[in-house]
Amino acid sequence: MDRTRAGPTRTMLAGAALGTAFSFGKLMMVIAGSSAILGAYVSMMGFVGARTG
Repeated sequence: MDRTRAGPTRTMLAGAALGTAFSFGKLMMVIAGSSAILGAYVSMMGFVGARTG
């Protein structure tokens, strides 16, 4: 794969597809929910890391 040329990544394309799949209100709820899940996961990993050293 040629990485010298800038262009949209697969992640960017997936985000664009997700953005058009929902209405604005639903998209905000999806983003808030997924952020809460990610935050809880990272918090648990931080807690485990702090306890285990």
